Amino acid sequence: MSIRSAAARFHRMFNQRQKFGIPRVAAVVNPDKCTCCALCKSTCPFLFNAIQVDKFNGVSIEAEKCAGCGRCEKACRTNAIKVVNQNTGNEFIEINTFKARMR
Repeated sequence: MSIRSAAARFHRMFNQRQKFGIPRVAAVVNPDKCTCCALCKSTCPFLFNAIQVDKFNGVSIEAEKCAGCGRCEKACRTNAIKVVNQNTGNEFIEINTFKARMR
């Protein structure tokens, strides 16, 4: 299996996570706090490439591509990024509970 076909297969599975009871989470940016330092982009897994940095428009995160892993949130020095539950809009603090159940 090639890397490209493996990535495509993973994305199909990733997009079906609601079917398996995995909440849809994604990172969101507060533009008032963001300094466009691009630390978040460097931490986003290459397979997802969900974060775009533009000096004029700031940082944008594509929710469809975001895995909700929280790496960008941890890397952000100004706390401009939060991982939120896409269904409720609340900060997703249950993610650690879910990860613990997966072990």
